[in-house]
Amino acid sequence: MLWLVRRLAAYDCTNTSPFALDPCMSRPAVNNFMSPELLGDLLYKNYILTIPTLLDMCLLYGRDCQSDVADIISAIFIVQPAYFDDLQATVAFIIKTLQFVEWKFGNSTDVVHHSDIIKLSSVNHRGALDVAQFRDLVIHVLDTAATLSIFLGISQPACEVFHHQLFELRSLRTNIVKTVERSGLVTELSIHRANDYPSNGLNRLLVKFYENTIPEMYRQLEKLVNKEETQPLYVDLKHKLDITRVEFLNTFRHILGHCLNCCIEDK
Repeated sequence: MLWLVRRLAAYDCTNTSPFALDPCMSRPAVNNFMSPELLGDLLYKNYILTIPTLLDMCLLYGRDCQSDVADIISAIFIVQPAYFDDLQATVAFIIKTLQFVEWKFGNSTDVVHHSDIIKLSSVNHRGALDVAQFRDLVIHVLDTAATLSIFLGISQPACEVFHHQLFELRSLRTNIVKTVERSGLVTELSIHRANDYPSNGLNRLLVKFYENTIPEMYRQLEKLVNKEETQPLYVDLKHKLDITRVEFLNTFRHILGHCLNCCIEDK
């Protein structure tokens, strides 16, 4: 595990070269000074690495240093399976934030009943969006879409968690314990299914968001920003929305591809 410690020590969000790689980092050292279990506890209990940190790492360096980031994330989930519980909570939070965006654009009423869970705004009603609010929502959705696309493209076990919580809903059983074995990883996951979340907000949320909310965002873009005095902002936000569409498609493909690979392997 010494190679993992060295890579984590070399990771620096402010450094344009986040991984000061050493040739020996790609293989474990002979004289490991701590067990994987101890390393996992140190990283987890002292909040050295959290799921938000891993997501930020993916967004900042996942495309330029994909192999290194994938190695770190894979090792993190192996040495500390408790991160999977945090990932499940993260999925639930992402669902709520996307529902909030749906609600702001008039495509959902579900978030109104969960304002105690999500406090992204102090307003008590939808109201009309102004240009600043619209811009903030576009940037937020783009950040979410890009992070998910990169993270799920790197981590197959994460695709498993997202698949069970975001797409495949079976209402008869909850808290299903599933053994996931991918890339040498074996861990017990507590998968919370449909009864744990509001059904009308979860049923194929990503597809529903892409089909309903994204087009509404384009309509609001034309209505609010497509004016002579705001043309530079209009071009910028339209470009961001175009990227968002692509990133959501990639997210869906990553999860669907993982499911298809599982079916092929089972056969």
